[in-house]
Amino acid sequence: MSNGHDFYITSLGTSSAIAPDEAWVVFHNPGQGGSHIKTLENLQYGLTRTDCLTDFLSRIRSKFSSIVVVGFSAGGMCVTALAQQVSPIADAFVTVCTPDRIRLVFEAHSRWWFRFDVFFAIWFHLCVKAAGIEGLVRFGKFPWPPTWHGYMRPFTEHVFKAVTGSHRRFEELEGEHFDGSLKAPSTMPCLRIWCRDDPIVPASSLENGRFQHSEVWWEESGGHCGQFFWSGECVRRLRAWAVRVSPVLN
Repeated sequence: MSNGHDFYITSLGTSSAIAPDEAWVVFHNPGQGGSHIKTLENLQYGLTRTDCLTDFLSRIRSKFSSIVVVGFSAGGMCVTALAQQVSPIADAFVTVCTPDRIRLVFEAHSRWWFRFDVFFAIWFHLCVKAAGIEGLVRFGKFPWPPTWHGYMRPFTEHVFKAVTGSHRRFEELEGEHFDGSLKAPSTMPCLRIWCRDDPIVPASSLENGRFQHSEVWWEESGGHCGQFFWSGECVRRLRAWAVRVSPVLN
């Protein structure tokens, strides 16, 4: 949902987690930020898509002795997917407030009195329209009803049907395309950070059985992805973790 210009990204990039002689770069998967989808083939990916990030990292790999990839919110789903490859291209992986199965997040939103899924459904529709997807996949002119069950879920299923020719329920798609958990041990260090007061990815939507393949930190405050903005202690701990798992930084 981000376009890459967010306070939580810059709060980490300008913090003491990154030494003065180190660099930080921002990558954003196709979505917002001016991306325009031209063919149906480009719609065969979900939030765990790794090909673009892999290409980006391969282009800068030779310039750095060590690379630590940090993914925020849903943007961390491709980070965990990359960490599970046979030979991950980076040296360590961190996710911040990243969902496990994102379906559980939106289902939780749909049960609240303050319907966050309505907000996200409208935002989702605006992203779909801006990216040109609306012209490739016919699914009504307006997001109605603008909810998870009324629009986001059926639209996503419809997109994959248009690409593959067969209908699959979201539950059948999520294991490959919409699950940010680590399903197996990675050959590289992995850290997942959440906030107990996160209003977007609530702790109740996460699954403890999916935590065993990474180090896990629970911050008491920070909301959604605000740990590095509000807590200097979290910044210091992240720096110490990165130095510990990537000796070349030491």
